[in-house]
Order: sequence, then C-alpha cells, then structure tokens
Amino acid sequence: MMTGLRSAVEGIAVRWRDHRNAMAAIREFANLDPAIAGEIAAEAGVSVRDLGEVVARGSGADRLMQRMIAAFGIGDEITASASGVLRDTAVLCSRCRAKRRCRDELDAGTARNNAHLFCPNAPTFESLT
Repeated sequence: MMTGLRSAVEGIAVRWRDHRNAMAAIREFANLDPAIAGEIAAEAGVSVRDLGEVVARGSGADRLMQRMIAAFGIGDEITASASGVLRDTAVLCSRCRAKRRCRDELDAGTARNNAHLFCPNAPTFESLT
C-alpha cells in the first residue's frame, strides 16, 4: 500500500513541476523579443505560432514522446535518421489533449496497442517501426 501511495505522490510531484515549469516558460516566451522568438523558431524548424503552442502546452510531452518511441520499439538509429519527422511529432505531442491517457497507457504497457485510439502520432510511430 505504501508503494501505491508513494507512486501517486511522485506522480503529483512530477505534474506539479511540469505545471510550474510550463508557467515559467509561458511568461518567458511572452516577454521574449519577437525577433529572438523568430530566430529560436527558425532554429527549431517551426513557426513562431507553433513554438508558442509548444511552450504553452508542451510541458511533459517530451518525456511522453520518448516513452512512446520506446513502446513502439523505435531505435536510436531510426530516430537519428528521422529528425525532421520527429520534430513534427514533437509539435503534435505538445499540442495533444490526451497526455493523461497517453501516460496511463504507457504506465499500463498498453500504449502501442491502443495508440491509434488517442495518439495523433500513432501512424508515424507505426511507420517508423
């Protein structure tokens, strides 16, 4: 029982840190000089609008995406050769409204089998396997 409680508390702590970091990133992005925001977006290969969405809603998405890549068994050699595709998947992951379900499916070990039901990147991950 203590293990379950500890796991729940750790999960809450991770979500709180993600939220706190997201709020700080949103404030920082809002105060950023538009020219610098444009340069950062260009370096990342996304529009300023997409960059703003990633900042605003992407907290924790990078970890979920990495876990989903692992769930699909996509190796480092593929991720290295598909960097442009993975940049696009990262933007979709950050915009995704099913992060909780994603996390739950990953925790349960059912993400790969059920990804087509909730993950906008499921077809991409499937094509990379």
